[in-house]
Amino acid sequence: MKAIQYNYSMGKINFETLSIALRIGYMLMDKVLLTGDNNNCIYPAELFKSATLRQKITLMEGIYERESIDKQFLITLKDIKGHINGFKEIKHPDKNLIVTYKKMMLQLEHMYTDYTDWLLKQNKVFGLMELAGIDDDDIFNFEFVIKDRSTPEKTIYTKTKINKFAKSLMPAKDKEGILITADYEFKNTPFLKDRKIYNTIDKECRDEKTIYLHRFLKFPIPTNLKAAELKSVKKQLFTVTASLNETLSKWNNCFIEQESSETRINFFENNIIPFSNSLQQEIDNNAILNCLLQNETSDNPFIEIWIGEAPLPTIWEFYLYKRMIDEYEYEQLLIDAEQNPLLKKRVPVMIIVSENNGDKKEEEIEEVNEIDIMPSRKSIFINE
Repeated sequence: MKAIQYNYSMGKINFETLSIALRIGYMLMDKVLLTGDNNNCIYPAELFKSATLRQKITLMEGIYERESIDKQFLITLKDIKGHINGFKEIKHPDKNLIVTYKKMMLQLEHMYTDYTDWLLKQNKVFGLMELAGIDDDDIFNFEFVIKDRSTPEKTIYTKTKINKFAKSLMPAKDKEGILITADYEFKNTPFLKDRKIYNTIDKECRDEKTIYLHRFLKFPIPTNLKAAELKSVKKQLFTVTASLNETLSKWNNCFIEQESSETRINFFENNIIPFSNSLQQEIDNNAILNCLLQNETSDNPFIEIWIGEAPLPTIWEFYLYKRMIDEYEYEQLLIDAEQNPLLKKRVPVMIIVSENNGDKKEEEIEEVNEIDIMPSRKSIFINE
């Protein structure tokens, strides 16, 4: 089984929860796949070094336009961009023009360096760059997802349009079983609106249009684990997680075979939930995780892992809520679901919740401190 974490840097992203989701997926699942465009948060230094002049300008311009801060800076940046483009069209610039051009280039480099230094610091704080140490094509991999109406970028990663990726989340034959991961906002925020989350004991959970989740595990917040420690914990939990993944794969087959919700829920109750106690015991007795807890200073040093089912269109709506797909892409997916009713059915999900990811964290992510060089968004994406 493979955990899939989708993130898009143009959207509403909390890089602490991204780091947690990837680490949990790595330790508990056979494989973990980071989809979207946020592989750059794991390898930011390499990205920054290889960025072209155009990419650097696009990066800074996009950040300020999205965050709507320091309008004068954006005006200045656009002005510099215009002058640079104009300079390149001049076949034989005079000496003064060359000096002015070099000054503008130097100013841009200073601005770019200030931002990248800040971003590298943020990624390091949340342990994202540490994940480069567990990058393994057999376990931890990337899928580069691009906008439906965009021109594909040059990248070493597999390129998939959002529409194709979003529909591929439905379990299918000849495809590895997947568990879609989402953060606390799926469960604890206005995203739910009038929807309720049910448990398997509720009769309403038999309805394919509803969400049901079971509190499966409690896990120490893993953002401070080093790559070597992540590998060790994965190995130490393997005796239980190997059997769990095998059972999750069988549950996934129930979706592929279009078994009734009653059949799937019965399988979940009888075969998956029982793993909760044995795996929790392994986690509680793990020396590395216990050491992690001793060094944790937060009021609640645990996250909760919930597993269950949610309608695939609800997952798409969540991506829209997080601004990881746009209105056009969302509407196209709904049209596709009308033409293929199987896309309206539920899919396996894993929701990772922390008491520390409440309103305070949300404010920290969205609130902009104009004293800083750049806004508080913790990821970038460069369109070439």
